[in-house]
Order: sequence, then C-alpha cells, then structure tokens
Amino acid sequence: MDSGGRESVATVVRGAGRSGVWVAAGAAVGGALLGLTSGALGAPGAFGASGASGGGPVAAWLADRDGGAVVGLDRERLVVRRIALESPVELALGPDGDLWVACAGAAGPVGPHRLLLVEDESGRIERELALGPVLDLESIEGGSGAVLAVEFGSTGARQVVRVSPTGAVTMVERSEDAFCAAAAFGCTLVGSERGELRLFGPDGQRLARRDFGGVLSDLAPGPESGTWWVLDAAGGAGGTRLALLGRDLAPRWVVPAGLAALTLTPVREAERVWLCDGEGALVRRFGPGGSLELAHIGLAHVGASRASVGNDGSVWIAAPGALLCLDAAGGSVPGQGGFGYLVDVECVR
Repeated sequence: MDSGGRESVATVVRGAGRSGVWVAAGAAVGGALLGLTSGALGAPGAFGASGASGGGPVAAWLADRDGGAVVGLDRERLVVRRIALESPVELALGPDGDLWVACAGAAGPVGPHRLLLVEDESGRIERELALGPVLDLESIEGGSGAVLAVEFGSTGARQVVRVSPTGAVTMVERSEDAFCAAAAFGCTLVGSERGELRLFGPDGQRLARRDFGGVLSDLAPGPESGTWWVLDAAGGAGGTRLALLGRDLAPRWVVPAGLAALTLTPVREAERVWLCDGEGALVRRFGPGGSLELAHIGLAHVGASRASVGNDGSVWIAAPGALLCLDAAGGSVPGQGGFGYLVDVECVR
C-alpha cells in the first residue's frame, strides 16, 4: 500500500510508517471475524464545486490523496465540504476547527512537503510553510492551535518542530532517529526508530529518556495528565507492542498487540485505544490494564491504518477507497465510498 507521505521515506527508516502500511503484516489473527461488509458503505458522496452534498456541520475531515482534496463529512457521513489541495497526506485539527494539512508535491513523498493551515469555513489557506518530507503531524493538546511535525530537515537530519497558527516555528529536537512525536501537558515526547523515548519540557529542556526498544511508530497523550500511549511496530503482528506509560516514562503496562498496527487511535479521556491492522483488515480495542476488550472485528477493505474517534465513541477508519465506520461497541455502521485514495481521517471534537 502506498498512501503518499511515508512509503518511500519509510524505506530509510526500516519500513515503519504512519499514514500507510509499510511493515509487512504477520498472519491474520484466527477466530471468527465480525463487522463490516462491502454493503456497509454508503453511496459515494457527490463532490460539487461548492463541496456540499449534505446539510450538517463537518463531523470529520478526510485526506483524499489521489482525489486531490480534503473532504468534510457530516455525522451521517455525507459530504458537506471539499477543499481542493494537491496530494494531502496528513491532517491535524486545531481546537477551533481549523485544519492543518501536510501535502506532498510533484517530487512525491520523499520531496518537499507543504504545511497548510486551512480555515474550516471558507477553505482559505491562512498559513503556508515549506517543510522537508513529513514523517508525523500531530495536534498539540492545550497548544492553542499549534501542531507538532517530524520532518527531514535541509541537512538530512530529522527535526521535531512546533508550528504555531501565526506560522512561528520552534525547534524541539534535531536528531538522526526521530520518527514520531506527541505533545500535551506542556511537554513533548519524541519516539525514535531505534526504540528510544525522549521527553522535553515547555522550554525545550530534556526531562527524561528511556530505551523502550523496538521501532516506535506512534505516540499519543494518555488518558491522564502526564501519561502517554506508545506503539512499537517492530516485528509485525508477532512483535507489535502497545504500552501506557506514566509520568516518568515507566510503563504502567505493556501488552502484545497481536496485529501489525502502525498507529494509535485513543478514546479521548479514557484508558482505551483502537488499533487497525491494515494488511489483515482487522481492528482490536484494548482497555484498562491492557485488557483486550474487542479482539476480532473484520473490515471490508485492507489498507486501513489511520482512524479517529468521534464524540459519540464511533470509530472512523480511512481505507484506501472508502471510509469505514464502527459504533462505540464495535458494530458496523454505514461508511462512505467514492474516494480516490484515503490516507487520513480526523474527527472534529
């Protein structure tokens, strides 16, 4: 699967990635598969010039790389907005609903990227910055609309930068192995392809370092202040690990994920997280203490590696040609088809 932003880049970083499935998946998990069938997709949304085919406010944004647009869907998963952009590959939402979009250019995923701040109502580009190939783009909780990006800098080193809505760029870290990052509670956590975690304070000072091991493909703020979700994607389904860390980066628990996930989809303010296995078309949900709450949810399409949880607990999953949806209990609900190649989804909170 090639989702645009990370496949070619990921060959340099031992095959891990976030907006696509670059790690070879292991054998599918056995057992009965429940959930979506192809009939669970809604009718394709009509992309008019105004982008409107439904009447509700935007509930989620999709990055349609091959369709050349970011697409807004309402709660019924009808298309209500369409903003034409070249090769959007990653999304992050600000607290006021404005949308950050990383776009690949003519040189493809290993060429320069553009980071755009798009005003959600008008579709107007408020800010535009030139970055190297972006490995990760994340909203900063409590960051007044700022985002965190992990990019290849002009010197070839990896850079973790904080970008404010005004366009100001602050360097958090320059290293050889940064691959993912998350920020909340005034702190920034950086994960490396070599399995190292590095925690930085508000002023950029390093507060902690821990060798977690593996290939850290995704991080996210945890359910409590100072806690962090960590995903180690090394080893495919047989070796992927999910962990919840405390304030000192010591693990509260670590469990085998049992599927080749590359990204985390936490449930807001809960000790609960969804993982998607894009190659195996499976979804799992883990709960308190790492308990496996939902083990075998089958999807109608392979290639689904990015997801987001809505305010009602529903899970919106970006597969290459369609949006797949589950309710809070893991049951299938109608999705939406008719896209070029979906690579990311962000629910509006």
